[in-house]
Amino acid sequence: MLGTWQPVVVAGLAAAHLLGDIIQRATLSRFAAQQAVHLVVVAGLASTFPAAINAGWGTLPTADLNPYLAALTLISGLIVNLEMGGIVIGSAMQQFRDQIDHDLIVGLARGSL
Repeated sequence: MLGTWQPVVVAGLAAAHLLGDIIQRATLSRFAAQQAVHLVVVAGLASTFPAAINAGWGTLPTADLNPYLAALTLISGLIVNLEMGGIVIGSAMQQFRDQIDHDLIVGLARGSL
């Protein structure tokens, strides 16, 4: 179902994730920078290796490929929105968190970035 591996594409994606981990996601601006790095790398790889999908998922019949790619797009959007929402809400609540004695804050460990 996944077709063949494209080593250069996989290495590029791995490098983007490594760079993103170096940037860290401590603040909203750093998270946005990390996501921008990912978008640039994915767009660059897609434009450099446009036939990569034909060797991978492109082996699926077109009738199956389009819904499959649409589902992957929706799942990716859900993941990005949930993660981004947590960071935005955490950033918005930081001013209130700073006003409270940290010993009084009880919650999930690492529940907020």
